Amino acid sequence: MVWCALAFSLGILCAEFMPVPWWIWISASTSCFTYQAIRGRIHVVWIVCVVLFGAGWGALHLRMVSEHDVVLVSGTNALELLVRVQARIHHLGPVERDRHRTILELDHLMHPDGEVSPLEGRVSTHLDRRLNPLEGDRIEAIGWLDPPGRLIPSSSSGSPDWVRIARLGGFRGRMTVPGNLVRILPSHGRIDGLLRLRGRIRRHCADCITRGIVNRDASSLVLALTLGLQGSNWSRIAAPFRRIGIAHLLAISGMHLGIVVGFTMLLARSTGRPGRWSGFWMIVSTSMYMLVVTWRPPVVRAAVMVVLLSTGIMLARRLQATGMLALSAIIILVFNPGELFLPGFQLSFGVVGSMIVGTAPLYRRWFGSDGPRATSFRSGMSTMMKTTLVASTLAWFASIPIVSHHFGTIAPMSVPVTILFLPLVIMVLIAGFARIILETIGSGTLLPAVFLELPLDVIIESSSFIDSIPGSSIEIEPPSAMAAWMGFMLVMAWAKFGLRESFWKCRWWLESKRPARLRRSSRGSGIST
Repeated sequence: MVWCALAFSLGILCAEFMPVPWWIWISASTSCFTYQAIRGRIHVVWIVCVVLFGAGWGALHLRMVSEHDVVLVSGTNALELLVRVQARIHHLGPVERDRHRTILELDHLMHPDGEVSPLEGRVSTHLDRRLNPLEGDRIEAIGWLDPPGRLIPSSSSGSPDWVRIARLGGFRGRMTVPGNLVRILPSHGRIDGLLRLRGRIRRHCADCITRGIVNRDASSLVLALTLGLQGSNWSRIAAPFRRIGIAHLLAISGMHLGIVVGFTMLLARSTGRPGRWSGFWMIVSTSMYMLVVTWRPPVVRAAVMVVLLSTGIMLARRLQATGMLALSAIIILVFNPGELFLPGFQLSFGVVGSMIVGTAPLYRRWFGSDGPRATSFRSGMSTMMKTTLVASTLAWFASIPIVSHHFGTIAPMSVPVTILFLPLVIMVLIAGFARIILETIGSGTLLPAVFLELPLDVIIESSSFIDSIPGSSIEIEPPSAMAAWMGFMLVMAWAKFGLRESFWKCRWWLESKRPARLRRSSRGSGIST
């Protein structure tokens, strides 16, 4: 599965940098598959088939534009355009200044002559809170559409390339909608009902978590940590975390899902049925958690891995962590091949992959063994602290090439700050999930808002203070993609084998590939190999 994921990713890279039509790639893949079926099982041919199919799939999604895409109406760098559209609310942020930051998934374009044509693409906008919108609502709106090319100020050279982001991630610009030119359409069908139900559940959870929290920044931070809801001021709040190298603690990922699944496993053990029923309840809890959080690559990756692990538990089969990670990568790239080039996907899979491969070998090299068994509280705490140190260091080294390539920064204090902030973030997550349960059953007074607001204030103030320390963030010239890839592979080799051991293994491999005649002649002539 790992080789399949690498081959599929290589095919998408070929599609991005080689201007070949998608049907040529698919035809070559079909021919290769036919040859494989005739000649028998040849592993190299299978890999080539996957590479060619990935190239065709990537070219189809990255270089082809649907006939209903909104960029065919608005262009990418044209002037703003007055449009009347029907859309579905794909994402609804928290209320800030009486407005919701919203992402709309366009459905139809309404022409002045009354004609209606299909429309595809996602745009960002703000909706007035007085509309009382829900995620999943269908709306009709009139407003000004700014194509992605217009979002780059002419005086700012360091702004994101919104045109590239639009092509890779599906973002199609920004729409300015006056409050009196929006109306919510009546829902019809089961799909509308299910999406609105999810919207109600997410709003209920957000209200339960933030009830009683006065500080607006703390409220925004806890919603982003627990549910993935990011408001208009999220960029300002997250900027210090990104500069000091702990932005990974804010992204909903395996740590957040692990708390939910861990609580489920604890309940399963308390009922005396920790066997295959544990896998079933892990799937149920993961499904419920995915119902209330925003779907981004890190949490989707974690959910796929948990479901695969749970299925293995139910079937009494042991699954490889690297295989589960590879399968989750394939699933995400099938739905959106452009995610391969975005920093969120690269950081999620790169860091987690390095931790899976290198944590145990690095622990053995640093501490001499796999760690003492947790026979007492002291030994358990010692093992946990050592593992946290190893994992944080490895995650920091693995993220440096990716972060420096995309953002041009290095955070030297990332490891100690991560260890310092991790208990506070876990405390916030546990308290936030507990408030949802207690508020739902009418016992919210058992956990006042101060238990959330206090650690949130400490996190915000501490991050601002650390960010103000000289040298907490170093700006560099962003390296090329090839240099970042080589740096990441060097980190993987260091984690798995160590630098000296990696050198000797590579030398032994090169020596083993040389013809025997050359090896004998080099030994006979006294030439060192």
